[in-house]
Amino acid sequence: MRLPSASALRVFDAAARLGSFKAAAAELGVSPTAVSHRIRSLEDQLGLALFVGWRMTGAEDEVRQGAEGVGWFGLWRALLAFVVPVVLAVVIGLWVWNGNLAKALGGLAGSGS
Repeated sequence: MRLPSASALRVFDAAARLGSFKAAAAELGVSPTAVSHRIRSLEDQLGLALFVGWRMTGAEDEVRQGAEGVGWFGLWRALLAFVVPVVLAVVIGLWVWNGNLAKALGGLAGSGS
């Protein structure tokens, strides 16, 4: 099984957080139809029903996550909570390792006079 694309995961995250394909589309700068198609493609790829139910309430739409969607959203958010700090730590560590911190601090010390 292929891993979902980053763009598909961004669309899923926005739709799950906001509970609306229309709001997700506005946040991501795409059409609601594009969000719907991306979600359908992700569901087909994973073989899961991430969202169940959709309804219009006035000018807004509302979607509900299915049980599988709730599980995936929880997993996705937990993964983000773990991965983002680790990636930042690695990037900062490599930056320091390459001598950039010493250069930056040296530049600050020299500009204080």
